[in-house]
Amino acid sequence: MTPSLRKVARTTISISGIVLLWALISHSGLVNRDFLPAPDDVWAAAVELWGEGIMMQDLRVSLARAAVGFVMGSTLGVGMGLLTARSRIVSTLLTPFLTLLRPIPAIALVPLAIVWFGIGEGSKYFVITYTVFLAVWLNAHHGASEVAPTYIRASRSLGASPAREFFEVVLPAAAPYIVAGLRMGAALAFLSVCPMSS
Repeated sequence: MTPSLRKVARTTISISGIVLLWALISHSGLVNRDFLPAPDDVWAAAVELWGEGIMMQDLRVSLARAAVGFVMGSTLGVGMGLLTARSRIVSTLLTPFLTLLRPIPAIALVPLAIVWFGIGEGSKYFVITYTVFLAVWLNAHHGASEVAPTYIRASRSLGASPAREFFEVVLPAAAPYIVAGLRMGAALAFLSVCPMSS
């Protein structure tokens, strides 16, 4: 069996085991099925919602919110991360403030977002953007801050302009961190949709 097939097999076994345990607990009567419905109950409800068209409609709305929040948050996060990493003035002004914001969970900002933007789409976009922004900013900042000094010295000794140094040295070196931040931000965008899904 190839490594990829082994990975698929392990994932399938793991998920199947979790679903089986879930079904056993739900059908055992140890818990109220109103709080922990059985897998077959969930499947029946999903089929019903799909047939009525509700699931696809809600899915489209949620995906649109996650996509808009992700684009705004990741764009701001990458830009701000590169700025705070490479500009001492910007770093001094903003890095302490952004570091203080990091421990604040998105759900804690829901009431504030509703006060600022109302109960419409604006508050939902704000919460998702905030969550994505901080994750992407941290990774972009770390990546651009950790560029090897030898690369910088080499580019400057060869007469590279600041713009060329940024685009041909700093940005490629920070790219793996930025991509990791974007992957994390994409996951957080979907997680942030939940408290703002109404």
